[in-house]
Amino acid sequence: MTCTVSNAEEDPSFLLLVIRLVESSIALCCVLFSMLVTMCQIRAQLIWNSNLAMRKHVIRILMMVPLYAFQCYLGLSLKDSSVFFDTLRECYEAVVIYSFLGLIIGYLGGERHVVYVMENKPSEYVHHPHLLSICLGSKSKLGDEFYMFTKLGTLQYVIVKPVTALLTFALDAINMYGENGNPFRLDRGYIYVVAINTISQALAIYCLLHFYHVMSKELEPLDFIPKALMLKAVIFFT
Repeated sequence: MTCTVSNAEEDPSFLLLVIRLVESSIALCCVLFSMLVTMCQIRAQLIWNSNLAMRKHVIRILMMVPLYAFQCYLGLSLKDSSVFFDTLRECYEAVVIYSFLGLIIGYLGGERHVVYVMENKPSEYVHHPHLLSICLGSKSKLGDEFYMFTKLGTLQYVIVKPVTALLTFALDAINMYGENGNPFRLDRGYIYVVAINTISQALAIYCLLHFYHVMSKELEPLDFIPKALMLKAVIFFT
């Protein structure tokens, strides 16, 4: 009997099974903890936040934490389907960026008020960096033009991300995605999907930061920069 137990403990497959069970248990505990904390925060929002326009966006952003945690758990448990779960998570990232923009606009009093404040700024135009000016033009007029630029520049990511997600599913189904192995192969779709998503995300972040640059005085009580950095940190590190 002792010999049997000893052999089981030394069996690599047995040890691997134990490690996976420990990993899965720790991950599940983290998921449950994130759900508990998020539910407490959502409850506080429902009780104390009377601004309905802002509250819905805050709740969507808060839901990012348990959803990302659950996705990581599923990816750890079902590794063969990790591409599917990763893509769904990244689609919700687009929802979060949209909600973050909606939260800012709601805080500032709505679209019309934002445009009105921009039109009364001392500067008439906002200039773009030299490299971006090739694609975006050298400047945007403060007011409706600049507001639409930042809004559409941010929301394009909400459209691009689901499209690239569907493309990822299609390429993976025919074994042409190529994330595993050599991801930099030009005859696979992974490098192109990543490039499109990166450019789209960079434009969305640029528009949000440009919007903050113009409205920094009005957004000062909101602590925009720490919130934006924390949001991006959660997205990046997951």
